[in-house]
Amino acid sequence: MNCKKIPKTAVAQILDHCGRSDSGRSCIRANQNIDPTRSHLNYNLAAEIQPEPPLVFHKERMKEIYVHGNASVTLVNWIVTAPQTLPEEEHREFFKACFDKWKNDYGKENVVSAYVHLDETSPHMHFCFIPVVKTDTREKLCAKEVITRNHLQKAHGEMEEYVSEILGHHVDILNGATREGNKSLADFKRGKAKEDLEKAEKEAERIVEQAKEKAETIVKDYEIVSAAYENKKDVMDKIDSLCVDDEEFSDVEEHKPTSSEPKHYFKVPANIWYRLKISKDTVDFYRASQKEAMHQLDKLVKYKEANRELLGENHSLKKELAEAKESVEEYKKWIKKFHNVFRKLEKIIPDFQKLYKRISKEIDAEEEKEERNIKPKSRNDFNYDIER
Repeated sequence: MNCKKIPKTAVAQILDHCGRSDSGRSCIRANQNIDPTRSHLNYNLAAEIQPEPPLVFHKERMKEIYVHGNASVTLVNWIVTAPQTLPEEEHREFFKACFDKWKNDYGKENVVSAYVHLDETSPHMHFCFIPVVKTDTREKLCAKEVITRNHLQKAHGEMEEYVSEILGHHVDILNGATREGNKSLADFKRGKAKEDLEKAEKEAERIVEQAKEKAETIVKDYEIVSAAYENKKDVMDKIDSLCVDDEEFSDVEEHKPTSSEPKHYFKVPANIWYRLKISKDTVDFYRASQKEAMHQLDKLVKYKEANRELLGENHSLKKELAEAKESVEEYKKWIKKFHNVFRKLEKIIPDFQKLYKRISKEIDAEEEKEERNIKPKSRNDFNYDIER
């Protein structure tokens, strides 16, 4: 949650930012995180109690209340972001609960708008209201009395307790940022950028570890298949050395039947005879081993194909890793520029505040002068002078 007091010179600008989906105009906005294609998803929770255009209502309501001549803050903007731990289906109920509490705290007659933005990085709501204090006799504009230091210190805890009761479970509004106090929008965005950088670095580390694990798995599988193939190949080589080539049978003599020796037989050399005594089981084993070796060879080919695919995937992961590292570097450069800009702003802001106060006083003086020249004095005017 973040609270910001809006001076009257910036009311039109902040209301245009909040209600961009209803503004009916197309323009280039300073916030580059806005996705114009999603702006139609934004909605205004205050539309039922305040159907007028926010800027028109603001001007009309300002005429109904007493405004001191030196009053500069005419609008307050609360910003609340949906907690990351909250399911998306509960976001609308969450924003409605926040809206109801603020409506009751500040008065529904003072609510200007309550736009929920879904076209930026994180879903959040801008609750804009006029800070009005009621007395026995009148209503007056006074942001200092409405938004006090004590009020800001209690606001986050009270909202967390209220929303948790409405949703029926604990809702963590008191995150790291709000526990340290009410931060400015610039500090909030700076912290968000740092958080995104840390996420990018963790994602890069995850991709590297995943690539290493896949590479180790590929090497292990390849080594197992290669060892099995070499083992079967050794068995085949040994069996081949026991087998007889066809050329060796040229030394075998065939004896055809004769009148004196009617038997039909072959004369085989002793060395061939002993080698032919290889049992049928050995031959079957050879054939089975040969078949198994071919199976292992096919398996090895498949593993090599899988290896090529994994190498391609590994190349893609390396490319993703390089892109992630580039993103990290871009985030670092962006944060460095962001810090440089804020250091320059810290030097410029004091002079700008002095200039703003001087111009504001001159404008107020001119307005008072015009009012004295145009409007006749009335009893209320005399009361106004006395109060001053």
